[in-house]
Amino acid sequence: MPEHRETPALKAPDYDITAAILQSSPIAAFAVNTDHKVVYWNKALESLTGYKAAEMIGSGDHWKIFYPEKRELMADLLIEGKAEMAGASQSQQAQQ
Repeated sequence: MPEHRETPALKAPDYDITAAILQSSPIAAFAVNTDHKVVYWNKALESLTGYKAAEMIGSGDHWKIFYPEKRELMADLLIEGKAEMAGASQSQQAQQ
């Protein structure tokens, strides 16, 4: 089981059930809280990226699995209510 850190949005036992489902999934997955901190990082994502849950949980470094420099991911945009910016952000990055 991944390291358990309760968040305001998800508390035990709901967290335990969700973590068990995600942990057993072959699909790489992570979750961030409203402070943009990683609260879940599964084994499939560890295998895919080489980043261990122990080093990612509690950090805001989830961007590292996609980009060489810090930038917002879709999860961050959703938290901030800025999902409509995702397309514009990708277009701007492609032009640079």
